[in-house]
Amino acid sequence: MRASVWLAALAGASILAACAVLGDLPNPALVDNLGGDAASDAADGATDATPAEGGPDASDGGDSGLIATEIVTGTRPWNLAVDDSYVYWTAPFNYEVGRADKKDGANIVSLASGSGSAGFGAWGLALDANFVYWVTTSAVLRCAKAGCANAPTKVTATNATARYIAVDDTYAYYTESTTMTLNRVPKGGGAATVFATFTEQPEHVVLDGAYLYVTLGTSVVRVAVANGAVQTLVQSPQVTSPRYLTIALDKVYFTELGDPAPVDFVATTGADAGFGAFALNQSFPFGITNDAQDVYWVSTGNVSGAFGKIMRCAKASCTPTPIATAQNVPKMIVNDGAAVYWTNNGRNSTTYDDGAIVRMPTK
Repeated sequence: MRASVWLAALAGASILAACAVLGDLPNPALVDNLGGDAASDAADGATDATPAEGGPDASDGGDSGLIATEIVTGTRPWNLAVDDSYVYWTAPFNYEVGRADKKDGANIVSLASGSGSAGFGAWGLALDANFVYWVTTSAVLRCAKAGCANAPTKVTATNATARYIAVDDTYAYYTESTTMTLNRVPKGGGAATVFATFTEQPEHVVLDGAYLYVTLGTSVVRVAVANGAVQTLVQSPQVTSPRYLTIALDKVYFTELGDPAPVDFVATTGADAGFGAFALNQSFPFGITNDAQDVYWVSTGNVSGAFGKIMRCAKASCTPTPIATAQNVPKMIVNDGAAVYWTNNGRNSTTYDDGAIVRMPTK
């Protein structure tokens, strides 16, 4: 069963049609208003959304024979993350950070909403054992996974071009485009410091043990957690426009911006130890994830229609295969080892309600 999320304006909050442009597409994850009564939502963290009747909204399963199910609808999500029980997402145009049961989209909770600082402009999203962290156009915020009565804690202030975030046991790390920096702040709050400075605008950041991996305009770098030292893994002219990345043991897989454009890999120690094209001629490859055997990525395609695909390729020998087609502007993708989850951002710039969170088993 999927959960439908019908948008309603919060008291005194207007829906602003704001869209930052990132390359050819809107910039990463903001926050949505799942709707419902604002007073009751603030009191208990819940929304008035209810599960939809009927069976799953099955997307075309491509060549996989598996069924893709829209588990949350009525919003336009961008970024997402999963833990053992829930899927979490940010929805830029609806000004909300949400949470729902990851198997069927039930029990939707609005963690933060509204066009104020709690919800406006939230792009990146990260989890630890107890909290959800996200970046807005003015702050890094966090909220308990159980909810925070639409009153998330401000971890630190940011500028308007803060984008993606990663967390470890002690710190939150986030990118800022205009300052061309990776910043660090204690997760419980405090003053942020510049952890690494680049010569290009940073975009995506992923933490993997001792290193943070960052995509820049024409390169992929890693930053040592111990001291902030920056090492270039691969750069132009070997790559043109790296965008999103995922770490798999000794390799970094990443998408490049364009149509057509490749999905590439580079060794975690640098191109001298291994670099190449993993899949060629993809149509606007975007978000990317991996499990033990496979790499999955979003092929956004032409944003004028539902032409997006979810692609899969074996790490051992890549033959790109669509496992879901006819997707409505897919953006970001994650997995939990048993299923992949992705955001369909949709195209409706008036009601912002034609996107979805989609789940597909991979086993």
